[in-house]
This record gives sequence, structure tokens and C-alpha cells, in this order.
Amino acid sequence: MNDITRQSKTLRSTLVDKIRESDSKDLLGLAGKVVDKADPTALISSIKEVGNKYYELQIVREQEQTKRAQIQKDKEVTLNKINTLREMFMTYMNRSFDERKDNFDKFFKIVDDAIEKNNMQELQMGLQSINQLAAQSPFKPIADMAMLTRTLESDQELDI
Repeated sequence: MNDITRQSKTLRSTLVDKIRESDSKDLLGLAGKVVDKADPTALISSIKEVGNKYYELQIVREQEQTKRAQIQKDKEVTLNKINTLREMFMTYMNRSFDERKDNFDKFFKIVDDAIEKNNMQELQMGLQSINQLAAQSPFKPIADMAMLTRTLESDQELDI
């Protein structure tokens, strides 16, 4: 390794160490001290390299800021979708259970009336209806709704 290359590497590492330790106001004074000690060719080469690295840093910084902005936009879109689906789900659950409760109330009223009238056939039909309603899962339509949501989000054509 020749003296100029060795001097350039030493200068470069000294410059980088000093830059890390100093704030921007001290850089001008640091550059003046380095110029006094260095070979002009090595100094120019080092300055070009620092300039190139700074330029590369600015490009990477801009790319990363763009990526972060896109991630933030994607986050907002996803959160809006989640909130919309949550609202739809909660509305469905409220209405579904209200309807289910109303149906149970009607069937128990039929059973009460049948007992009061001593009508065994009506009692049997009322109890059978209650059993059928109780056996049905109130969550099955949610699976159908999830399938519909997936279909709507895909690019498939729907036949109506």
C-alpha cells in the first residue's frame, strides 16, 4: 500500500470519527485542520467520497420516508376496513339477536296459549318450533356474510 493510499484511509477514518463526534458548526474548523495535514489528492478523493455517501444517504432517506408514508396510508385503509366490518358485524348481531328474541317470545306465547287452552297439538307445534330455533346457530349467517365479503373484495363477477 503506498503512502498516499494509507494517508487517505487514515484521513478518511479520522474525518468520519470527527464528524460523528462533532456537531455541524465544528465541521468547517475540522475541515481546515485536516487540509493542513493532508495530501491534496487524497483530500479531494475523500471529500468526493463523503459527498457521494451523503448523496446516497439522502436518496435512501427519501425512499424510506416514501415507504413509511405508504405504510401509514395502508394502515389507515386497513383500519377503516376493520372499523366498517366491525360496525356491520355489530349491527347484524344486534338485529339478528333481536329477531331471534322476538321469535322465541312468539313461540313461548304460542306455548302459553296452548297450555291455557289445553290444546296439545298447538303445544306440540310451539315446542317443536322452539327446539328448531334453539338448534339453529345464530352465527351461521356470519360465515355466509364473511364469504360474501371475500367475494366482493375479489375480482370475481357476481351473477345476481
